[in-house]
Amino acid sequence: MNKELKQMLELYKNKRYKIISERMMEVDENTVTLQIKSGRRILTCSCENQGRFGNSTLCRHKQFFIMFPLLDTLLKRIEDLKVSYKIGRKIQKESIAYDMMINDLDNLLRLK
Repeated sequence: MNKELKQMLELYKNKRYKIISERMMEVDENTVTLQIKSGRRILTCSCENQGRFGNSTLCRHKQFFIMFPLLDTLLKRIEDLKVSYKIGRKIQKESIAYDMMINDLDNLLRLK
C-alpha cells in the first residue's frame, strides 16, 4: 500500500485530528485552513514546511485535510457493513460467505 495512504489512515484511526470548522482542521497539533478567494482555494498549514516553502507545498497535514471526507465516509461505511454481516452470520448459522466478507473488511481496516 502507498506510504502516504498508510500515513493518512494511521492519522485517522489514531484520531490525531480535530475538526474545528468546515474550513479548518487541526492535524497533529498543526492547523490546516482552507481559504477561498476570488475563484481559487488556498490551503495553508501552520507546520514548519509552510514557513519554509510557502503555499505550494503539500504537507501530510494538508493531504489529510483533503482526504478526510473520503476516509471518514469510507471507513464508517466499512464498519457499518461489518456489523450488518455479523448480524447476517448470526441469523444463518453456517455461512462461510459472511465469514469471508467480514475477513475482507477486516483486512481493509488493517491497512493491508
